[in-house]
Amino acid sequence: MTKKMTLQAVIFFVILHKLFSAEFKDFVSSSGIDLVAIDGGVFDMGCNDKEDQKPVHKVSVDSFYISKYEVTQDQFRKIMGYMPQIWQENLGNDRPVCFINWYEAVEFCNKLSELEGLESCYIIVKDREDPFNQCNGDLFKYIVRCDFEKNGYRLPTEAEWEYAARGGNKSKKFKYSGSDNIDDVAWCNKNSTVSGFTSVKKIGTKKANELGIYDLSGNASEFCWDWYDPEFYLDSPDNNPKGPKKGSIGRVLRGGSCNYPEMLSRNCFRSIWEKNWKLIYGIRLAKSK
Repeated sequence: MTKKMTLQAVIFFVILHKLFSAEFKDFVSSSGIDLVAIDGGVFDMGCNDKEDQKPVHKVSVDSFYISKYEVTQDQFRKIMGYMPQIWQENLGNDRPVCFINWYEAVEFCNKLSELEGLESCYIIVKDREDPFNQCNGDLFKYIVRCDFEKNGYRLPTEAEWEYAARGGNKSKKFKYSGSDNIDDVAWCNKNSTVSGFTSVKKIGTKKANELGIYDLSGNASEFCWDWYDPEFYLDSPDNNPKGPKKGSIGRVLRGGSCNYPEMLSRNCFRSIWEKNWKLIYGIRLAKSK
């Protein structure tokens, strides 16, 4: 091979590398969703504070995207065509949407994907009960399956959520997402109650975490894909876990909320969506690389 051919080959591979490297970066989608590119890695998931958070275990996750902010009321209304609670409009369109259930969250993901010309991640069947859904309090029990290979929007897995909350490969080992001081990064019942009334706050008004993501701790609790199992960590897969195959309690919620004590906003705290409750539960979007 001549020197000229060698130089051409080097230039070709440099250009090719830059092209592929440039594909995975933060971007704003066609409908205005701010997405943060998170490089995959290995992290310590869980903590030793509660039984369902034990044991601390090594988990690896692939690279993925996650939304910089929680989905707002305005974004939800534009996609779904309705507001979950009319009175929420008085709070402002830039607050996280809440008082929705998990099924509405996955439907939102599909509709947003369709709007942007992306592949829908979820198959949703409403006329049959899901045999893997053994939750007595679930009135719907729709069949919902997720194809993580699709390029559309979806809910994060519990592992993806915690990896992002902890700061990914830029983690500084904070207790909350971005700080050890709750007031720096989160709206909880300690700092969001005015005249006895607690409400969600405008997105992005607290400090971002190490990855530039806001409100992973506090404001609205966030739905994850996984079924909740208090003993799942005892035998969890160590590579891209997606939760149990079936559920008897409900789905995982993460991040605490403006109505919760500050300790429930820790990165490792696990909560449950059950009985079709519609409380201060909201949506943070994820997307496979």
